[in-house]
Amino acid sequence: MNEILTTVQIISLTEDIPTIISIGIVNGIFFAAMPWLLGMVIVAFKKIITSI
Repeated sequence: MNEILTTVQIISLTEDIPTIISIGIVNGIFFAAMPWLLGMVIVAFKKIITSI
């Protein structure tokens, strides 16, 4: 019974690997883009403030 459980857990883990990898990639892109997005927001705010 324990052997069957472990194989099922291993199979479910291997099925989760693609989702784990995709989540990691998305998080990596998000964190890599964060400073850039922050810079864009700051520039946009400065343009709005100067235009008023």
